[in-house]
Amino acid sequence: MHAGMHETVASLFESLLGLPEFLDETMWLNEPQVRQLVAFDTSRICSRHVARSRRLTVCDAWMEHLDWAEIERRYASYCRSVRH
Repeated sequence: MHAGMHETVASLFESLLGLPEFLDETMWLNEPQVRQLVAFDTSRICSRHVARSRRLTVCDAWMEHLDWAEIERRYASYCRSVRH
């Protein structure tokens, strides 16, 4: 399989991990397995948001020479914005 196609299929499958109907009807998983995968998908999304907020804050701090109080405010702002 071509690398681009592999990445597309992998991304599609990852996007389906949070859909209980897909996991139950298509993958034939039982209810505990479905709950476990949906919980994993939710935690993975939260982890990406936290990592994104952290990376943006680090870039801002470096590029703008922010003091610690502003770094904390900026990080809090990014964390609030990714939750919505």
